[in-house]
Amino acid sequence: MQTVADVMTPFVRTVRTTQPIAAVRDLMVEESLHAVPIVDEYGELRGIVSSSDLLEGWSPTESVEHAMNRDVRTIAPDIDVAAAAHEMLSHGLHHLVVRTGGEMVGMLSSWDLLRSLARTVQEMTAAGYASPPVEAGDDLVVFRPDGSYRAHIAEVCGPDGHPPYAVTWYDDPEGVRYEVSVEHRDDVVLDGCER
Repeated sequence: MQTVADVMTPFVRTVRTTQPIAAVRDLMVEESLHAVPIVDEYGELRGIVSSSDLLEGWSPTESVEHAMNRDVRTIAPDIDVAAAAHEMLSHGLHHLVVRTGGEMVGMLSSWDLLRSLARTVQEMTAAGYASPPVEAGDDLVVFRPDGSYRAHIAEVCGPDGHPPYAVTWYDDPEGVRYEVSVEHRDDVVLDGCER
């Protein structure tokens, strides 16, 4: 199980509530930051500002305190990444401040989760797992050079939920069943998994 600590950005760049928006915007551009936690004079977390927050018509001389979001979601470093992703999705967030014992220890972004997912897929592929197991009734997307195709799995023909599958294509008004492997879309018509 991967945890937040495994995928987060461990260094947290913060800015004070009193800093002008122009300075914060410049810092974010220079350091390629998409969000920055905002702290008070005591180093206490007071808010977060994202690059999209700064797109609004703020005066460059206003303090960042006016643009920040005060509802900051935090997460512990020992939480598993799936739970973190669920937290971000359920609240429409791209960033979570990672805290332990009240101290900021990192930042978790949707980019961090995407990198983690890409690594996991590469590892699974290298280990011989071309796809996760599925069940009849699941949907899948097959990617080909000429486009992507959505399918409804009518029957699983392979062992333990793996390909090939008997599917119906969402773009096929006839609802004809075809056999498909993960790697490509075949045009072999089936009545079921038996040819």
